[in-house]
Formats: sequence, C-alpha cells, structure tokens
Amino acid sequence: MSELLRRDFLKAGAAGLVAATAPAQLAGLRSATRADLQGLVGDGRRRRILLRGGAVLSLDARVGDFEKADVLIDGTKIAAVGPNVSANLGSNAEVIDCAGTIVMPGFITTHHHQYETLQRSLIPDGLLAGSWPQESYGSVVQNIWTAGRIADPANPANVIWDLGRVPYDPEDLYICELVACLSEITEGVTMGTDTSQASHSPEHTDAMIQGLVDSGRRMVYDYSPGIDRRADGIPYEFPGAMGDTTRGIGRIAKKYFSSRDQLVTLGCGSGPTEAFPGAGYTGWQLGRAFGALINNHNVGGSNVVINAAADPRNLADWSDVTFIHCTRLQFRAEVFNLTNTPSFNAPNTAIDTAAGGRVTSTASSPRQMQFALKYEF
Repeated sequence: MSELLRRDFLKAGAAGLVAATAPAQLAGLRSATRADLQGLVGDGRRRRILLRGGAVLSLDARVGDFEKADVLIDGTKIAAVGPNVSANLGSNAEVIDCAGTIVMPGFITTHHHQYETLQRSLIPDGLLAGSWPQESYGSVVQNIWTAGRIADPANPANVIWDLGRVPYDPEDLYICELVACLSEITEGVTMGTDTSQASHSPEHTDAMIQGLVDSGRRMVYDYSPGIDRRADGIPYEFPGAMGDTTRGIGRIAKKYFSSRDQLVTLGCGSGPTEAFPGAGYTGWQLGRAFGALINNHNVGGSNVVINAAADPRNLADWSDVTFIHCTRLQFRAEVFNLTNTPSFNAPNTAIDTAAGGRVTSTASSPRQMQFALKYEF
C-alpha cells in the first residue's frame, strides 16, 4: 500500500466539511516540520534562579526545613538551600519571590505514555477495555492512533482497516513529549518515567528523546516497542542486540545516554523473556548491558513475576526493576439482614415458668455490614 500523507488523509476525511465551511479555515493544515520546532523552549540548563523567602520543606534530614529560606538553582543543580542565600551566591540570578508559598521537591510519576498527549479528551467517555467497533482505549488510542490499523476481533490476522503508516510523524511525538513535560512541571510533577510505546522507527525514537531533553525535566525514558511496519518499507530497530551500538537500545545509549549525570536517564521496556526469538538472552539482560533501568508491564498478573524469577538469567537483584500496573486493590462489602427485620424463635415451652408461652428470643442477628480491602501484588 502506498504511503498516505497526513494532509491527504485529512483532506479526504474533511471533504464534506469543506463544502459547508470557509475553505480558508482548513487552508495550510499540516503536520509540524523540524523547522517549526526550533526555539520552542529556552535552555534552562544555563539559567540561575533564586527562589527567595519561601517556607522550604526539603524532605531531607541532612538539609532541614526552614520557615523562611532561599533556594538557588544553578542550571540543572540545586546549588544552595538556606536563609539569606541571596546575600552570598544569588546576586546574578533571576529572582522569584516565594513569600507566602511552600518550596518543596516536586512529585514523581512512575509511569506515563506521553506520546498519547495529543489525544487528550479524545474519548473522555470511552471504555478502558474493548475491541472494535467499541469506542475504547484499545480500539481508538492503540489501534487507530498508534498502530494506524484495525484488526478483526474475531480473527486478529485479518486487518479490516489500514492507514498504511503510523499516524504520528516524529515531529508530532516531539511535541507530545514537550507538552506533557511542561504541563506536568506547571502542576508540580517535576520528575517521571515515560513509557512511550511509539518507537516505530529510529526517527520516532530520537524525536521523543529530544522532546524530553528540551523540556528540562528529570525523566527516565523507558525505551519501548512501537509498530513494526518493515513490510511497508519503514525501518524498525527495537529492541536492538547485545554489543550492537548501531541500532536499537545500543544506538540510543551511545548517542543520548553516555553519562549518568544528566536529566534524562535510559530505561528499557523489554521484558524478562527472550529479547527476540532466538536471542539467547532476555530483554532484562539486554537493557542492563547498556546501563538501563528496567521497567516491566505486569497489569496485575503474578505470572510475569513468577516466570521472571524462574529464569536465572534475570538474576536475583531486582533493585533496578520497576513493575508497572502490578497491583490490584479489591473492595468487598457484605450485608446481613439489611432491613433489620427480626425473626423470632418459637415461644418458650416451659409452661411452669413465668416465661411459658412467650417469645423471648430471636432466630437471627440484627443488621450487620462488613467491609474489607484486599491488596494483591
């Protein structure tokens, strides 16, 4: 199938709309180009910023907390924390008055598909699980906007719709990463892990990493698979191979992650099974070989962990492993005799007593309500 350019796709889909609206409204509609992306953000790594006069909660016993203090940020480092920093080190810094505010470390997200940022509110009332033609996360976000194709739910080998390419261009992914990072920073979420399953080609991967770098946010880039369209002539390199720095994780490790002292750190989303058919080593081994942190999807299934532990190639030290979606919280409620209706026993048969012939007890307990939480991991 020949490649269908995005602008042609949009023009075809909007043909009926154009007839009823002013042509100027859709004129020039296109994807961003590399030139459009230049200079969107400044280089925060060269700035000196003084946060002056706030209530500082360092959350670090070695630093302490202060009712009123300053925080000096020098490029990517917190250079000083304490009262009257401005009198010593901050004379040439950009000053932000923090009086009446709390200055503290930001929140951290441990899992985020940031490549989906441009799809915000696309299906606000859609289902999480479900297949085509249901409007769900799987059918809309994953099938249409990530893969660019829909398979027959009854026969996954039969593709019933195919765009002929992945919908996102590399420049689109760059914008997604940048917008996601900057918007989260403004909400106090200053660090995170990006599991962007959109490494459709080397160019797509590079664009996502560059968006993270340009945002100035501290991130783990969890290198994850994309859509393999080599049959359509599109290069695909995930996951790479041991000792190979020309493709996959080896290429990006060499190009972007040569130092540990940087804001963006390399992670690997390849699993604890064979990295690829016939590899002879697991995805965890491959990631570790290039110094990557391990991020593994679990989705509440214990077998992923059990099988990983059963393979000695994954080692016993999992301090570098983060399991994603691996917990499940269940709420249970039980109610007995909800209406609190009494059920009486038979009358007392001891006729030679004062209670003889009288009902003196009930056969059921009064209303009972029990609640419980069950946590699985």
